Amino acid sequence: DTAKDGDEINIPAGEFIINKSIYISKFISFKGAGISQTILYRSDSISDALYDGTSGWDVILYFKINSNIPSNVTVSDIYFKSKTPSVVSGDGLSLAKDIGIKMIKCIDFVITRCRFENFGNSGISVVHDDKIASGLICKNEFYHNAKGFDGQGYGYGVTVYGVDNEWIVDPKFGSSNFIFIEDNTFDLHRHSIASGGGALYVARYNNITNNVIGSTSSTHAIDTHSARGGIIGNGNYFGTRAVEIYNNTIINTTFKNGTNISEGQSATLL
Repeated sequence: DTAKDGDEINIPAGEFIINKSIYISKFISFKGAGISQTILYRSDSISDALYDGTSGWDVILYFKINSNIPSNVTVSDIYFKSKTPSVVSGDGLSLAKDIGIKMIKCIDFVITRCRFENFGNSGISVVHDDKIASGLICKNEFYHNAKGFDGQGYGYGVTVYGVDNEWIVDPKFGSSNFIFIEDNTFDLHRHSIASGGGALYVARYNNITNNVIGSTSSTHAIDTHSARGGIIGNGNYFGTRAVEIYNNTIINTTFKNGTNISEGQSATLL
């Protein structure tokens, strides 16, 4: 509460339960001691109902910045972990559709050297201004950010959305006016990267494996939602506006049950 714009919160080595959401409206950075040392996690004893977006508990670090001023916010060297996920229908484990970090209209942020595991919606969720997008997500580990055998229609490593109020005529391909997602590893998701609502992003140099959560017709590594209409500003009134995708490695090596995929074996045998 006493931190000021430009301050950095240093979190020491240790395991810390973070049950409610931490809301940040200032340009404050967070730095841990390393992803194997600083662990922020959800308690399995807390009800899923509190993590499903209705009680203000669903995001661990929630940056409600809402500014077009460069923030220089950095989150680094932290392991974010949610409740033990359900993997088989009826197993009684978590189905909460929660998020590790959410950024709302935050310019020039960096999220790096972090690990995101077992979140039901997405590890990182970014909402940028329709005209201005500037942020870097790099050198992170994303593992099994999906809950339920089918991901419940979610199950993302990173999501990127515009505020969905305006279709930009010129998205300025090749410029810095994008959310850059690069040099990360993704394993076991429905979509490793998903987007909509006028999103602008670049996905490059990522190592993406095993997008096998859900049915074979709706699981893929990199996603751009189409325009779905309805109410403007609802997240999918407009489709994804512009993406640049190159130099990624994308491969499935295992089925959902962990067994190896063999050459000649049907991909539908999940």
